[in-house]
Amino acid sequence: KIKEKAFILNRINYLKLKVLQSQIKPHFLFNFLNNIQENILKNDKEIIIEHLSLLSKFIRETLEYSDFDQITVKQELKYIENYIMIEKFRFNNEFEFNFEQNNSQNINKIYLPPMILQPLVENAIIHGLKPSKLSHKMLSVVVNSNLDKTTIEIIDNGVGFNHDSSNKISYNMEKNPKGLNLDRKSVV
Repeated sequence: KIKEKAFILNRINYLKLKVLQSQIKPHFLFNFLNNIQENILKNDKEIIIEHLSLLSKFIRETLEYSDFDQITVKQELKYIENYIMIEKFRFNNEFEFNFEQNNSQNINKIYLPPMILQPLVENAIIHGLKPSKLSHKMLSVVVNSNLDKTTIEIIDNGVGFNHDSSNKISYNMEKNPKGLNLDRKSVV
């Protein structure tokens, strides 16, 4: 019975993840296309081409990865980097972005569910950075990896959870994970 229950809970979580992965929020696309329209009116062809290329790659990867149960951490990080670049454009470069990899030679050998970090990054941008009154808004993705553990931290200096000045959400992944542990920590 315990194995059956674990299987059923695992299957429910898998199906929930598939539903999340299959969605590209309409307001995300609508806002992005509005920004493109503004740049068309400004006749800024280079920015238009660059950002349409990013959006195209993001949509292609979203569709491709939604068919997979797992992708490498390296693939997930590239996907997130494209997403962040699109969001920076959408929000008129209101925030800076830092990507840090420490001892990350294992990221091509470690797997996780695809697009699992995107909602966390989206929340950091929309609920942490966007409403912040800070003049220097910062989003960081920090990857630390060693032989038995990889940690990905999404850190922003926005309003975030409990209105703290900075928040950290991290996924801890063991080398052959049976699941992911989500840690939510407030950092002062």
